[in-house]
Amino acid sequence: MMLGVYFPAHASANVENYTCKKVLNFWNLQGEYRTTLSDETASLIFNTTNEFDKWNSNKFGNASFIFRGDKVDFHINDRLPLGGFTGYSYSRIDQNDISLNDKLKKYEGRLEKITFLRLEVSLNNDYYELFISETSNLDTLETDRNRATIFVNRFTCN
Repeated sequence: MMLGVYFPAHASANVENYTCKKVLNFWNLQGEYRTTLSDETASLIFNTTNEFDKWNSNKFGNASFIFRGDKVDFHINDRLPLGGFTGYSYSRIDQNDISLNDKLKKYEGRLEKITFLRLEVSLNNDYYELFISETSNLDTLETDRNRATIFVNRFTCN
């Protein structure tokens, strides 16, 4: 007896894996600006989908970025014409945060952190450049304790 398995079209996904190295920029002792690759590696896993999010906006997939033992999941909201994609991830103050710090109760639901990702083809077309910017402490905006910050990391991926 042969049993068939039904897979709907939206269930099939194309998975792309990237290995990335952190890019370091610095001024050396001779006053020269240098760029080098760190020994630190990261993984970027992209799952292609064609669906809509809860606001009925196109969602081209999901990506997971793993670096230094931390994992960030991104919603991919655009595909770039020459290859690559952009995405975002965000978090709000929730009950878990409030259980750790009761003073956050009045800020429940406020955005706390937004992280953007951009993977684009290099000028030579032989690798990808990955930019990740994280803006955090957004819940402190419009308060007497404004501590909003931004960090930008750059990687090369293949």
